[in-house]
Amino acid sequence: MSIPNNVPQTVCSVILRLFLVLPLSGAYSVAIAGTPEGSRHIVPKQAAILGTTATWAYVLLSGASVTNCKPKGLNLRVEHGVDAELSISSLGGFTHECLLKDWSGLKLSYTPMVNFTHWAGDSTSQFSRSSYDVAFIPMLRFEPKISWLSMPLDFEIGVGPALMEKTSIGNREKTTNFQFSDHFGIGISGSDRSWRLGFAFRHLSNLNLGNPNNGVNFFGASFEMTLK
Repeated sequence: MSIPNNVPQTVCSVILRLFLVLPLSGAYSVAIAGTPEGSRHIVPKQAAILGTTATWAYVLLSGASVTNCKPKGLNLRVEHGVDAELSISSLGGFTHECLLKDWSGLKLSYTPMVNFTHWAGDSTSQFSRSSYDVAFIPMLRFEPKISWLSMPLDFEIGVGPALMEKTSIGNREKTTNFQFSDHFGIGISGSDRSWRLGFAFRHLSNLNLGNPNNGVNFFGASFEMTLK
């Protein structure tokens, strides 16, 4: 199936325009939601899910190779995020970067990433105050090629499976150990791309495979470093 030449630029332009307003929109949504349940439709979550689905659909329909992967050394990523009553600390890593598209003004790639995350509840927790999950995330990364930026800018989105140790944590009941992990982020990197610092959003829920399904939204920061 052939795709008109102007489609990639149009699709990516729309995605990048949305990315520029997502952090403020998401923070505003959380501020007015009032409860964890009320914040489940915040903008970054929808961007992660819809953006990931649309991007992979375009990549597959355009016939792009998904196996064009090159070793990138051992990359470690630490992340911390907070929700209304819960917090997480994660350690993740990847060893390869897979190029999907490389246009004149934009590079699109993904990294197959594995994350190990510890959850902590506060003193109001009705259920367990400690748990962990393991997740696999094919993280999509959009890198605009902006010549006047001394530190490269990127936008990342991804959705993948996660397995939780416990189905109830803090005051949330999640019913199933299997969860979907949705990610959205904005970051800057060193000129040699040996490190990256970014804003990170993560949502976990089970897509109503079981109820109750109390979703969780974490806002925080991440740091990556390449170990040669």
